[in-house]
Amino acid sequence: MILVNGDKVQLVTSSAANIDSDVSYIDSNDTTGDFTGGGAQKTAISSAITTDVLATPAAGRLRHMKMGTWRNKHATLANDITVVRDVSATDYELHKVTLAPGDCLQYIGGIGFFTLTVAAAAKEFWKALAADATGADTATQQPWFPSGGAVAVEAATVYEFYGRLHTTRAAGATSHTTGLGFAGTATITAFGAQYNCGEGDVATLADDDSIVATSVADLQVKAASTATTEVIKAQVMGLVVINAAGTFIPSFKYSAAPGGAPTVKAGTFIHLTKYAPNPQGTWT
Repeated sequence: MILVNGDKVQLVTSSAANIDSDVSYIDSNDTTGDFTGGGAQKTAISSAITTDVLATPAAGRLRHMKMGTWRNKHATLANDITVVRDVSATDYELHKVTLAPGDCLQYIGGIGFFTLTVAAAAKEFWKALAADATGADTATQQPWFPSGGAVAVEAATVYEFYGRLHTTRAAGATSHTTGLGFAGTATITAFGAQYNCGEGDVATLADDDSIVATSVADLQVKAASTATTEVIKAQVMGLVVINAAGTFIPSFKYSAAPGGAPTVKAGTFIHLTKYAPNPQGTWT
């Protein structure tokens, strides 16, 4: 890639995932072609911003971009990065890619762009409780998993999910209903799910109530209860299309604090399968 005076290379980042940028170059005289210098421009980026990663050459010089590396060194966050050629304040996109944590985009002059991954990208994500955990006696939304209940999801990506929530309580008789939903920082393009929840307050055989959810907002799945020994046995299945990357948190909510904290039982789990952007193939 050759830059003339007024040209520069920029990197557009979509999240706070830390990107280390290292771009090497050589300069030459734009008339004779003689070597006039060279070096590397190194930049640390830690926000959603447009950053100059290779400055414009001096007048009468050509700047040859020989290699560029952009590594996502964040532990959990993905980052959509776009390499842009800025020609006197007019932008031209050269390459765009989503870097998972640990991934690196590399440019080699005369060859092109390559994405280097530390491991095969995860396609399935799951969490299951191996032991009982204590929830909260509250009327606000709370996660299925009281510790580590948020999964990082990528931008412009589709996830299919299914899971099972099992809770019990040993105290509290304040009347309340129970709802299911999803919290988190990710923004949603589309969402569709079905929630099933056992009727009554016991773990033994009972009918399920079923409802369709069209958003991640809390949705009532269980009728009012005043039982001090309430059992919740619920299932979710559906699909979510992520707009902006962030966290996705399976959650439940009481309409009123029941008066006793729930126990989230071992065996509660959630499973997500990731599909690439625009995964549906060609349909006619």
